[in-house]
Amino acid sequence: MSLLPMGAPFAGRFSPELLVAEGEHGRVYRAMDARSGRQVALKVLASNPPAWLTERHLLEAALLQRVTHPALARYVAHGEGWLATAWIEGEDLRETLRRRGSLDAHDACLVAARVADAVAAVHDAGAAHRDVKPANVRLAGGAPEGATLLDLGVARPLDRPARDPSGALIGTPRSMSPEQARGLTVGPATDVWSIGASLVEMLTGAPPFDGDTLGELLASIVLAPAPPVDRPGVSPALRALVAALLEKDPHARPGPREVAERCRAIARG
Repeated sequence: MSLLPMGAPFAGRFSPELLVAEGEHGRVYRAMDARSGRQVALKVLASNPPAWLTERHLLEAALLQRVTHPALARYVAHGEGWLATAWIEGEDLRETLRRRGSLDAHDACLVAARVADAVAAVHDAGAAHRDVKPANVRLAGGAPEGATLLDLGVARPLDRPARDPSGALIGTPRSMSPEQARGLTVGPATDVWSIGASLVEMLTGAPPFDGDTLGELLASIVLAPAPPVDRPGVSPALRALVAALLEKDPHARPGPREVAERCRAIARG
């Protein structure tokens, strides 16, 4: 898979400016859109992608065309093996946490509220995100109020098994819900758990569950009680919300709109 030449037109309108990320199955560039004069995030798949990756790509493009929300990156265009979305200028939450260690309860709740808003919009469109985590949240302008949920690349229609067409278990292990970790059907509550895991990481600087091996990590997610968030500035209401988000039973978790409302109420004090 060769790099796109910087500055050279791609798909007749996009000029790559910077390689942002790369993986086994593709790369993401910041590019300039000649039609709008605005920057975009341009995802380009590797050459000759397997059928399951093409299916996943088409699902992402179709979902983005159906969903519009201020807390989601806006769809721009797509074609065979590529997808362009609005570029969100700012730092991703993972980098913010690496730099700062954690966020105060006020800012963490504002970020979680925005992510919950975005998740609700994805659910309304009939899909689960399946990979809500700090690395997929960008803080537009560096502000918690500008938190934007990115990357619907592994989103899947609701009530489908957690394994995707590749046969792999999809999601980031430290943010997986118990039902994801077990390979069971994913639904709206799956993303709510991941909001909870991200909220714990914002508040403490570490995810709620860990393990020396992948098996130990997944076992702790499925079996171990969620550790209480015990640090200065975390109110009883916020501790209760975190506990509700990390309920093992998906039916016991609140919906994303309730999560957003409770987070904003806690942030207001």
